[in-house]
Amino acid sequence: MNETEHERRERLLFAVLLLFGIAILLCVGQAAIGIAPNWEVTANMRSNLDPNSDFLTRKNSGMIEPLNSDILTLPAWLYLFTPNAILPTNAGITPPATRAPTRVPTRALTQVPTQPATLPPTIVNTVPVTSPTKKPPLPVSTSTPTNIPSILFANLAITKTDGSATYTVGSSTTYTITVSNSGPASVIGATVTDNFPAQITSATWNCAGSAVGATCTASGSGNINDSVNLPAGSSITYTVTANISGTASGNLVNTATVNVPAGYTDINGGNNTSTDADSPAVDLQITKTDGVATYTPGGTLTYTIVVTNSSTFTVNGATVTDSFPAQISSANWTCAGAGVATCTASGLNNINDTAVNLPAGLSVTYTVTANVSANAVGTLTNTASVTTPAGFTDTDLSNNSAKDPDTCTTTEPGIGPPDGGSINPGVGGYIDILFSPGIVANGDNTPDFVYYEIFSSATTIDMDWVQIEISSDGSPGSWIQVFYWGDGSPDANTNVDINPLDPINISDLCPTEIDNCVIPIGRLHNSTGVTIDIDGIVPPGNYPWMRITGPLGAADGPDIDAIQPYYP
Repeated sequence: MNETEHERRERLLFAVLLLFGIAILLCVGQAAIGIAPNWEVTANMRSNLDPNSDFLTRKNSGMIEPLNSDILTLPAWLYLFTPNAILPTNAGITPPATRAPTRVPTRALTQVPTQPATLPPTIVNTVPVTSPTKKPPLPVSTSTPTNIPSILFANLAITKTDGSATYTVGSSTTYTITVSNSGPASVIGATVTDNFPAQITSATWNCAGSAVGATCTASGSGNINDSVNLPAGSSITYTVTANISGTASGNLVNTATVNVPAGYTDINGGNNTSTDADSPAVDLQITKTDGVATYTPGGTLTYTIVVTNSSTFTVNGATVTDSFPAQISSANWTCAGAGVATCTASGLNNINDTAVNLPAGLSVTYTVTANVSANAVGTLTNTASVTTPAGFTDTDLSNNSAKDPDTCTTTEPGIGPPDGGSINPGVGGYIDILFSPGIVANGDNTPDFVYYEIFSSATTIDMDWVQIEISSDGSPGSWIQVFYWGDGSPDANTNVDINPLDPINISDLCPTEIDNCVIPIGRLHNSTGVTIDIDGIVPPGNYPWMRITGPLGAADGPDIDAIQPYYP
């Protein structure tokens, strides 16, 4: 059927109105976009886009990706003008429900054109939009600045020793110097120095590294000033042979140092130096004698004390001391030096001479006149000593003191009858008696001597603890015990524990040899005598020496009245 003129006009009018409506719709959309507020993007927004979506796979070159999927939400006004039926269904976009449009930061705007309801949603046009507040990124430089220094950290350490605390003039010594690097960085161009002191006249050295890359100058002479390389964990070692002057004096002090080069920092500067100090090695010696082995109470003794410097150093300010024992009541002394050696010329009583100067190989001699007390008992032992001044080391201390022991010779007690007088060595003390011709062990069965205690009363004695020994020459180790009252073991060779002259055993009176045991005088020889037989205890021979000791633990020492050979 042919279309009438009226129908053509209506169709044309409808087309014009439709086009006019579409134009209005587009204008309103652009206006809404223009007046929209600036978008703000927070630093914690992330993109939730599917990397396989059309948005990413078909994006234009240079397009900035969105940080959050919310920015792809269509503008609210679009829902007011466009039915849901014409919205694309493959865009993955869900219209907002009831919430108001939000300000969402974005770098891209998705624009969907309005289409007739009968057309399928096939077109999604993505237009990149640059935010007006976005600043272009700063360029990133990949080059290393040349004006910033690079600091490396390492730990260099040094040790030095010659294995000795002393030195000798005119000799030599060998130093070992070890330089190490414990890292973490390797060090190139460290400096090792060692300036030898005046006492060293010359020196030669060599050096070797412990690992590959640890290098130093192989050898040299004189002072060390060496540039070395030390990988982390490595070390180098110098061996130095140093010759010492024949006129050297004072302490020999030698210091070695290591320093890192520029560009390095040593994390422990406390171990960058090492010092070896040696003092002069000397040997001072002293001797002392009075030329006799015995003394007599009330008599005199003359001691000769010689102090010698056997080393190669001159020792000025040595000290000589001699504190006289109690048996010496007074003393005076003089001193003279050999050659240019000097000492205090004279003095009284104890010696304490701090002004002793001893050149190498020389000596000083003291002559002491000692007055022995009239009450002296026991062994008289006199000791003299010498000590080096500060700054010297004596290499042999065994000869720095000397003793002279003398034993007592006296007539009380002595050979002869008891007279009521007595001496007492005290608890732990002793006296030595020299008999002439001595006590003889001849192998018979009779007593050989008698030990007398003093009377306690007219009818008893108090038997004290006492030990008696005899000797053929009085030398140490030669003493033999022949009687001991107080050890709890009966002495069968006496008339105290077992009386060979009287069958009565008096041990029941003192069952444990108690101290100060009361014994009737009728039980003893000559009222107070204890007879002692040495035969069978000592080898046959003559024994002129006797030692009487007061045992420890007694209330007091034994009261000795007399000692005499046995007379039946």
